[in-house]
Amino acid sequence: MAMHEPAGSPSITKLLRDLKMFEDFSDEELGDVEQIVSLRRFQRNEMIVRQGDPSDSVFLVLSGSVAVFRDSAMRETILSLFAAGEIFGEMSVFDKNAVRSASVRAVTTSILGIFSREDFGAMVSRSPKMARELLQLLADRLRSANEYIENARTKDATSRLASLLLKLGEQFGSVNENGLQINVHLTHKEMANMIGTTRETLNRTLNGFWDQKLIDMRTRFIVLRDMDRIREMAAMEI
Repeated sequence: MAMHEPAGSPSITKLLRDLKMFEDFSDEELGDVEQIVSLRRFQRNEMIVRQGDPSDSVFLVLSGSVAVFRDSAMRETILSLFAAGEIFGEMSVFDKNAVRSASVRAVTTSILGIFSREDFGAMVSRSPKMARELLQLLADRLRSANEYIENARTKDATSRLASLLLKLGEQFGSVNENGLQINVHLTHKEMANMIGTTRETLNRTLNGFWDQKLIDMRTRFIVLRDMDRIREMAAMEI
C-alpha cells in the first residue's frame, strides 16, 4: 500500500515510536513499517468505515479518538471508543471474507495508520511481540463484551454510568487540579446509548453525580472528582 502523508502531519516514525506495540522495533524495522502503511487524517464526525463494507484493511489510531457504532431501529449505539495506540479491523486478518460488523467515525480530528489485510498479517507473522499484542487485544475485547452483557443484566443506570466514566477516564483521562479530566467530548445522547438508557435518565443521573460532588461539569470535559466513590457506585448491583 502506498504511503500518503497529509501536509502538516507528524512523521510516521515518531507516531509509531510512541506506541507500545512498536516500542521494541528498531529504526530499520520501523522503516519497513513505513513502507506498508498509509497515513490519513480524519476530521471530527468523518466516517472511516461503514457497517457492511468489505473488511480488507486494519486501522491503527495514531492520534485522536474514534467511535465504533451500529445503527439499528433508527438508533445509533456506540459500542467502543478507541484512543491513540489502539487497533480496529483486526478480524480481517483471520477472516478474508469478513465484512465490517460496525461503522467507525472520528470523534476528534484523528490520524490513522491504514494497513492492507495482507501486509498487516505478514507483519504480525514476522513479529512474535506483535502476535502476542494482537492475541491480548482479542482477549481484552472479548472480556469487555462479556462485561457489557453482565452490566446490562445486573446493574442499574447509575452503576453503568459510573463504569462508563471510569473507562473513559482510563482511556482519555489526564490529571488536573480538580481531578481526572476526560479529554473526549460525548453528547448526552451518545453516553445514554452507550449504557443502554434514555437521554433523560442519563441527564438525571449525571446531575445526581454533580450534586454529590462526584464529578465537575463546568467545562466541556467532565472531571472525575471522587474516584473512590465512583468505583463503589460502579460495583453496585441491582
